[in-house]
Amino acid sequence: NDPQKWDSILQVVTKSPLDERSRIAYRAKLLWQALDFPTPPALNGKPTNTRQLRAELEATLRLQATFSSIPDERAWYIDQANQLRPWSLI
Repeated sequence: NDPQKWDSILQVVTKSPLDERSRIAYRAKLLWQALDFPTPPALNGKPTNTRQLRAELEATLRLQATFSSIPDERAWYIDQANQLRPWSLI
């Protein structure tokens, strides 16, 4: 839960020998965690903001959905991703 170490941990997970499904699951978990930090941590060594973190998490959840063969689970990931998407007024 240390924002200073968060980006390093994310990079270790990304480069780990885990299978892709596991890496994506850990990435999603870390991105959820980062949204709880008072100040958004760096992402890939660069300063970030909450909007960028939400966009990364949205994309990660959509990717995670592609690995599920269970329709309800896939729908849950997509619903979570949709909730992270910024609203727009038309």
